[in-house]
Amino acid sequence: MTLDPPPVPTLALPRIARRRARGLRSRLRDRLAGLLTYSIRSRWTVVATRAELRSIVLHPERLPEWWPAAFLEVDRLHPPDRIGAGGVYRVNAKGLAPFTVRMRARVTHASDRRICIHTQGDFDGRARITCRPLTAPASDGTRRWEVRISWWTHVHKPLLRALTPLLKPLLVHNHRWAMARGEIGLERTLDRGRAVRRGIDPATFPPPPGPTFPHNLVWLRQAARRRSALRDACARAAR
Repeated sequence: MTLDPPPVPTLALPRIARRRARGLRSRLRDRLAGLLTYSIRSRWTVVATRAELRSIVLHPERLPEWWPAAFLEVDRLHPPDRIGAGGVYRVNAKGLAPFTVRMRARVTHASDRRICIHTQGDFDGRARITCRPLTAPASDGTRRWEVRISWWTHVHKPLLRALTPLLKPLLVHNHRWAMARGEIGLERTLDRGRAVRRGIDPATFPPPPGPTFPHNLVWLRQAARRRSALRDACARAAR
């Protein structure tokens, strides 16, 4: 003898359907939040003195100088304190793809070997750059360093939010392409700096890799520099 399941009251069916719909929406939101969140770590190795590395890597305003492939403009909005924390910057960045992202970055921690940055804008998140010596200093003071860059962020730019569910691996590749250009740019900037101190023409060393199309066009870079100079002039006038 088999027992039939008890009948479900008719009035309970809408409640069950609504509960299941809420659960499905919650799972979809969690899945989308996971797709829009990135956690990427990169590791570089460079040869430099402690002072050289600190003067370049731990100063955000120098990013367009040694990492122009990724950072088109970095304008300082608020100066940092004596140790480098508290500075606020307006950042216009890109990667291999032709679009740009705009953020406001604030340095939350700075020390001899580490800088932590909080970003808001097209990307909301935080970045941490840590420098660690791998070898003892040579006779000229240089040593091999490990530079670790960790990036945790959530996408807010509408274009990227739309593309992320389908193209997240390509966007990760876009980031890793920019990171590889950053390592090359850092090495070349260090080489050119040493050449100047030794009385060698730095033009004999290749410059850091530049941005991709369309920001590699000369007239576009000139327009960007004019905009940056105009913003700086307006900021000085406002003070």
